[in-house]
Amino acid sequence: MIACSLNWMILFKKQDVFHLFLPTVEQERKIKIYLIFAFIMKFLQLIHILSVQCTVDIFFIDWERPQVHGLTTKLTSPKSNERSTGEVSAALNTKKDKINGEKNLDSPAVSIWRTYFVAKEWCEIQCLRRVQLGFHLMAVLFFLKGIGFENFAHADPLTNFSSENVHINVPYSFICRFSVGSCTYIILATVQIFLRKLIYERFFQDKLQEFVDLCSVSNISVFVMSARQFGYYIHGHSAHGRADVNMREMHDLLRREEEDLCGHRGLLPNTEQQTFQMFLPALVREQYEHLLLPLNSYSQAADRMQGAGGRLSRADIDKVANIYHMVKKFLSGFIEHAFKDLDYVIKDKLFLESLLDVEFIENTDRGCFYNDNGYSFDNILFRGQEVTIVIFEVMLFTIVDMVAEDYVYSAIVTFIIAKIIKSIRQSVGKRNLVKKALIDERFLG
Repeated sequence: MIACSLNWMILFKKQDVFHLFLPTVEQERKIKIYLIFAFIMKFLQLIHILSVQCTVDIFFIDWERPQVHGLTTKLTSPKSNERSTGEVSAALNTKKDKINGEKNLDSPAVSIWRTYFVAKEWCEIQCLRRVQLGFHLMAVLFFLKGIGFENFAHADPLTNFSSENVHINVPYSFICRFSVGSCTYIILATVQIFLRKLIYERFFQDKLQEFVDLCSVSNISVFVMSARQFGYYIHGHSAHGRADVNMREMHDLLRREEEDLCGHRGLLPNTEQQTFQMFLPALVREQYEHLLLPLNSYSQAADRMQGAGGRLSRADIDKVANIYHMVKKFLSGFIEHAFKDLDYVIKDKLFLESLLDVEFIENTDRGCFYNDNGYSFDNILFRGQEVTIVIFEVMLFTIVDMVAEDYVYSAIVTFIIAKIIKSIRQSVGKRNLVKKALIDERFLG
């Protein structure tokens, strides 16, 4: 629709002898109907994206070991003591029986502050975008109103940036306003995206890379399941094996890493690959849901997470702490290949798999971690849906202008609605983090 309108406007404005006229009222009415329908469908797509992002299953795996010897569960056994899935289930059931009565004995030995800090940083990057909306809308208005691009939208063949030579009684054409406004919006958004991606993030600051580095320094991995058997993994296991140290020790550890005197940060030995896409065995999901069942089941006591309104501060903290440690032991054991019949392989995606964004793999008990050449986990963040959001904003901008015929009013409405959507995403995303990752909401800002 934008290409058709732009082509129509250019041909109309550039003709020396009249042979093409602007669309009739009936033709404009049909274009408006198409635009409204497209806006509704894009709005539904945005709602779907928000629902997926705000309901992902996420957990922060703390690799830090207790500084003092404590009582540990059998799920922390090394690879040499691999066990079957049946033994895993038995161990989990045994641990589950102790939820209501006993506290986890090794939990006080490891600080929770690093996990809270990483979770808070995750909250902050949820709505991270390359397009800074306020600055972008000001730039759009500068070109449309300040420089005078809006004057190209008059229904006459004159092409002036100034309105001085335009007859006062010449009305605006919807086709011209639509093409000028949408093209200006899209071009400026594209320029901003490329500048931030190719220059700012490469030479100055990349928030996602900083988050991955923070995970490594904090010795915490992020395990995300955006679908039942698909998700993303950020490997944050410290190359030094520990992160809860004082200032001098932290400085020495980082210096050793700079001088290549220790291992690498990657999941595989001697590699730096930290981000992966995951195709998980069905049993992983089943065990994960089984562990969280006491907090999600409506047949439990009134202090479950649902009864507490999804707020960790109102739930039974002994039960939550035990389930947290059980999930952490299970997921860390899976990552460390501790279960012989619940394992995974690491490989690169085939070209066709990357092109079509699919996995050519059967549903087996063996999972697969695909090396991620970028930061594909941004698909569950706003930054990975930048194109969809920009297109939605463009259509919202043009829909409002279609009604009000005022770019300033369109920019104001677009800014307000975008901020409301961002606020909803932050609020619901934080609530999901409390419920799924068992993070106390009081530490998420």
